[in-house]
Amino acid sequence: MHDSQLKINKLVQELTKKKIDAVIIYNLTNKDKHFYYFTELDIEYCFLVILAKQKKVFVLTSILEAERVKKALPYEVITITKSSIEKINEILKENNVKSIAVNYNAMTLNEYNRMKPKLKYKWHDCSQLLAKIRQQKTEQEINYIQKACAITDKTFSLTVQNFNKFKTEVDVAQFIKQTFHQFGVEESFPTIAASGKNAALPHAIPENLPLNKGFCVIDFGCKYKEYASDMTRTIYIGSPTKEEQTYYKKIQAAKKAAEQSVKLNANCSIPDKAARKSLGALQTKFFHALGHGLGLDVHETPHISLKADEKFLENTVFTIEPGIYFKEQFGIRIEDDYVISKNGLKKLSNATEELIIINK
Repeated sequence: MHDSQLKINKLVQELTKKKIDAVIIYNLTNKDKHFYYFTELDIEYCFLVILAKQKKVFVLTSILEAERVKKALPYEVITITKSSIEKINEILKENNVKSIAVNYNAMTLNEYNRMKPKLKYKWHDCSQLLAKIRQQKTEQEINYIQKACAITDKTFSLTVQNFNKFKTEVDVAQFIKQTFHQFGVEESFPTIAASGKNAALPHAIPENLPLNKGFCVIDFGCKYKEYASDMTRTIYIGSPTKEEQTYYKKIQAAKKAAEQSVKLNANCSIPDKAARKSLGALQTKFFHALGHGLGLDVHETPHISLKADEKFLENTVFTIEPGIYFKEQFGIRIEDDYVISKNGLKKLSNATEELIIINK
């Protein structure tokens, strides 16, 4: 079965439970990642109409894209020759639709004001429903993320091998970006390379200044088939003291404690609590969430934090990234990507977690 059909079947099941007749997902100027999720197509000005009771799927697109869509998807493709909203309305009326769902998170106010008066049905916001469906990855999605992780692992290895050539944080970030290009992928987000006191800033922007001695946090990832990896490694430039090495081991231990606490269908707050308990007094220096879901977006459901109310559903892909930050001094963070299934927890990113020391 086509992967998009598996995803749409899950959506239809959820719509049926909620007694919603249809859902409309589309790409206009403002693109909705859920359109790609259900089609694996990145097409502007394209509508997906899914009827729950009839289990029918329609794709409305321009004449420029119609043939490509027909080849890619096993659904009814309609070439838009007049108002797209009028055509959607025809489909809904013909199928006796009473209620529709739309992703409010992706809808602009202008689109709402244009569509709402013409589609006179009971409207529902399906943003949370879509997030829940995307949390449980298909086998293909997990495979894509694993390939992104493998490229990220190789890129980190090459970065370490070439580190003595770098003079600035910008050099590190540019090397990673260029290496991704050589592997045929793009960054999933702008690379963070933060050395010395800059490492105390979790979202530091690389500076075009000489690399500072001490810990250097490198947070980076790529996209394979639009699916993201997200990995962080902290290396040391110079010679670490015993105290600095102890701090690093504390983060390793916190990460291990978090990993061991992850259980299928358990609350997502549990590993965050485990990591903080492991850190002891140092947890005051850990001031962000432990992790987040990963997929088409770098940050998606579930949230892995003290306040999380989601659960680790089967085939959830997520990060674990404990860190400590001493203002104006240094920071340490280690992050990996994981999938939880009936077979337990599996780590998808596999670069060494041992402290790498660069003698410059």
